[in-house]
Amino acid sequence: MTHPALTLPELLENIFENADRPSNASNVLVCKQWSLICLPVLWYEISGIADFVRLARLLGPMSAVDSDESEDEDHPFQYVSYPGAQDWARFERYAILVREIRLKDLHHGCKQIFATMAEGRRNLNMFPNLHTLEYDMFDSIISPCLLFMHSPVTRIKLVLPREHGFKPHLDSELSSVIEAIPKIGHLQSLEINGSFIILSRDLDRRLGAIKRLQKVQKITLPQYALRTNVFEALAYLPELRELKTQYSTTLHTYNPVDPLPVLPPGSFSTLSCLTLSTDIEKTVQFLNEYTLVSRLNELNIELEDFDSTSLPPLLIAVGKVCRRLRRLSIRKRLLPRDYVEPYPQINILALAPITSFADLTHLELRHPSCLPAITEADLEDFIAQIPHVQSLSLEAGTFHTEKNLTLHALVIIATQCLYLTDLELILNAVDIHTLPLDPPVFRSLQRLKPLESSIKDVHGVAFFLAQVFPRGCVLDAAEGMWGTVANWIPQLVRMRLLTEQRFRG
Repeated sequence: MTHPALTLPELLENIFENADRPSNASNVLVCKQWSLICLPVLWYEISGIADFVRLARLLGPMSAVDSDESEDEDHPFQYVSYPGAQDWARFERYAILVREIRLKDLHHGCKQIFATMAEGRRNLNMFPNLHTLEYDMFDSIISPCLLFMHSPVTRIKLVLPREHGFKPHLDSELSSVIEAIPKIGHLQSLEINGSFIILSRDLDRRLGAIKRLQKVQKITLPQYALRTNVFEALAYLPELRELKTQYSTTLHTYNPVDPLPVLPPGSFSTLSCLTLSTDIEKTVQFLNEYTLVSRLNELNIELEDFDSTSLPPLLIAVGKVCRRLRRLSIRKRLLPRDYVEPYPQINILALAPITSFADLTHLELRHPSCLPAITEADLEDFIAQIPHVQSLSLEAGTFHTEKNLTLHALVIIATQCLYLTDLELILNAVDIHTLPLDPPVFRSLQRLKPLESSIKDVHGVAFFLAQVFPRGCVLDAAEGMWGTVANWIPQLVRMRLLTEQRFRG
């Protein structure tokens, strides 16, 4: 006899949402009540070609899928017979449950499936409740993406085809996809990742499509895509709040430097988040020229190359005009690993203009060779200016052999930054003999990433971190000696908490 608790719809839905797909495939067969509750959970997300093929098989058997061959091989799929009205009615009962579709690696053998569905569908929109579409064209066929680009989709993420081997006929297919985006009347978030070289083909025509997105609130484009003509095309989107580019650490030779865009008054009236990716001189000019930056809550600056003499003017410009910032990121793309010559370092005092923001909660500074190899005294003075920070990332001194910050820096940060939840730092974890025996515990920390920190005594480092980590905090390291420390910490933290509980009892 079924326990009464297992008949409560809210409890069952919570259980099914935390179960895996194979388990839910069995749960729908238990009884009618379970089936009604579990089916929307089971078909909420279509992730990958295997899930999509399972749904597509509701239209009828497929010759290749029903054979002993693997679904992951590049062989053709086709329906044994053309789907009829009853087949479509069966398919539509499940298609209305789909809310999210994520597809990648669709090989050419899938073309026949999509062609049959496109020809035989009874409604233009096969998934009437779909709100999220992620389609990866990097190693996939492009045209099937059009089947899913209809209202009421609110979020789209597209990965552009690979630049190498891109053929002319693919360009027309990609244009068809880009030009279909404005037809999605409820679209709020558009993310396009990949090579800007691919997107820039026939760019004016594609911009003409993107700038008609009257309800879009967030746009993320490929690296280098925020050119002058792109800025000017997107200036009048009435609800645009975030305009970003894809971050990449790859060193490119393609680095466009355009003239400043012509932005009439009223441009970007709702913008609160912006990414600038150009040289440092153009960035300073942009900050000083346009009033829109004074309204920003988040600013991401990605620079190809700069030295210690050009960085202070940028920091002064940011500190002068961006007084509302809550999130600030200044990043330099990583140099090849064989690059060893460091730039002259700036003084830690040069960072003063950006530590005076009253609302700054997220700060990221990444320049492996130009930022100073910070001492603990410098760090203490620096974080004393930003005690309310919640996320701090400092990649400094990577190319300098001497890393001045030891694990004692965590004691300083734990004492002053009570709201810190995310920390990325380069540490010298070799010398652990001078660490305090009873260090303070971080109040809010959830993640520590040691970046390129040196380490020698795995046991000693793990024991120390277990003393300063609060419950649930993780060490973000998967390999090497730091990976070993990360595996030990959860158990050591539990042991510490049990010991503290016994002493309090």
